[in-house]
Amino acid sequence: MILYNKTKNITVSKNLGIADKFFSRFLGLIPRKSLNGDEGLMINRCTGVHTCFMSFDIDIVFTTADLKVIEIITLKPWRFSKFYESEYAIEFNSGFVYDKISVGDVLSLK
Repeated sequence: MILYNKTKNITVSKNLGIADKFFSRFLGLIPRKSLNGDEGLMINRCTGVHTCFMSFDIDIVFTTADLKVIEIITLKPWRFSKFYESEYAIEFNSGFVYDKISVGDVLSLK
């Protein structure tokens, strides 16, 4: 999928995976050693994440059901986020999103 920032009028990612089934949501990025370029993972029905068993830092964008950004955080391995009133968590390489997405932006999927 393609992740587009409607507020900033830019394409954020042309390589966004969707974790919407139990197993894909359960594993998330744990099996991965890294993400390439603009690659990311959107996790459905997600109010918090952890980086246990992961080997790299990630940025997480938390959004509402209508894809309005409510928080952006960076987590190192073996950390837990706090819980948010979010519908989606979108994970990217650490440092990737801060010039592309801001709190309050509205995103869309194509």
